[in-house]
Amino acid sequence: ESQSAAIEFALNIGYFIPLGILYGMRAKLWEAIVLALVTILGIETLQYVFYLGTFDIRDILTNFAGCMAGYGLCMKLKKQFN
Repeated sequence: ESQSAAIEFALNIGYFIPLGILYGMRAKLWEAIVLALVTILGIETLQYVFYLGTFDIRDILTNFAGCMAGYGLCMKLKKQFN
């Protein structure tokens, strides 16, 4: 069970890195934070409403961490290539 939890943790972060990169291309940090939270809460709410998954705070936190990792990566790459 702990192995599947670790895999789920890694996937929750990994799935949202591209979204964070996308936000990093256009948004300021505070905008990316708000957009990420609204997007993630929207996805979690839809999963709950349509019985596609569970509304879990761990998912929200790991998805948000993935978005912010992607945003940070984008900022680092922008700084390096500009």
